Amino acid sequence: MKDFHIKDFLLKKKIYCILILLNALCLLAFSIFSFAYDGLSRQLLHEHQAEIWAGESEERYAQVSCFLPADSSVTVEDIAAFRQKVDEKLLEVSLEAEEGKSLYIDAYSGEAKLNLKNGDRLANVHALGVSENYFFFHNLFLRSGSYLTSWDLMQDRIVLDENTAWNLFGSFDVAGMELSINGKPFVVAGVVKRDQHKVSKLAEESTPSVVYLDYSVIADQAPIRCYELIMPNPISDFAFSVVKENFPIGERGAVLENSSRFRVPRIADLFFDYGKRLMQTDGIIYPSWENAARLLEARMSWLLLLAAISAILPLCSILVVMVVLYRRLHLYIKEKIMDRRIAA
Repeated sequence: MKDFHIKDFLLKKKIYCILILLNALCLLAFSIFSFAYDGLSRQLLHEHQAEIWAGESEERYAQVSCFLPADSSVTVEDIAAFRQKVDEKLLEVSLEAEEGKSLYIDAYSGEAKLNLKNGDRLANVHALGVSENYFFFHNLFLRSGSYLTSWDLMQDRIVLDENTAWNLFGSFDVAGMELSINGKPFVVAGVVKRDQHKVSKLAEESTPSVVYLDYSVIADQAPIRCYELIMPNPISDFAFSVVKENFPIGERGAVLENSSRFRVPRIADLFFDYGKRLMQTDGIIYPSWENAARLLEARMSWLLLLAAISAILPLCSILVVMVVLYRRLHLYIKEKIMDRRIAA
């Protein structure tokens, strides 16, 4: 009988040790997956520009993006009218900018194919026609020169990526040099380095050469396809609602709030809607930066699933321990009450 109790004790001890080890491994896995999730959420800087715009301000800001179908009819005038709506909505919640400043910043862009020429060198490129604040939202690293600015009155300056600069000039230090587009001269403002994150590289595989120029240059062949806005967000979804209700996105346009897209509830919703997300039914050809963010969301949804699975055993173990402690405490209190009754 004594040997039986010793074996039973050793067996229980062995089981407890295995359970402790498994829980420790699960907690380690949970920590790794959570750390990786948090790291991925910070990779794409263009999704976190609201934090930069806010600076040290105590005001909450949100970044919102609109994506329009290829046959979009949204014009620069429509955007100007929308800005007036934004001003009105901000006044309604008692938010007014200081003189000479703005509470919000926005940018828009369209895409086209262009042929660039420098002497005998030719380059067929993917051209992004952008507004003056585009490079605030997409702060690409400058290899040389400068971005486009609001002081470019002639709209004849162009920013090249590294591939285009090398193909046309054989160098990256080409700011101030000239090239031509359909016989019209343009001055190179600067050369930028493409986003080096893995998902960005995958999203940009189909566009090896990209240039950036003022939207007015290609307005006749490139409808506005993306509008981006950072504005105050005093209550949840305020900025999103202002854009959703007032920007002319049409029936097939899409609006999303970039500021919250990588938060756990949003990623969890995407995982359960994974199959539907893969289907393209809205007629929108998303720009490379949005495709990169969507690919990152997919990877993060799997990390979230793995983190959730790894947390199951520790949570169950905690629940079992709490139940056991509760029963023992309940039994202890019951015995104490019985003892007092007997003593009385």
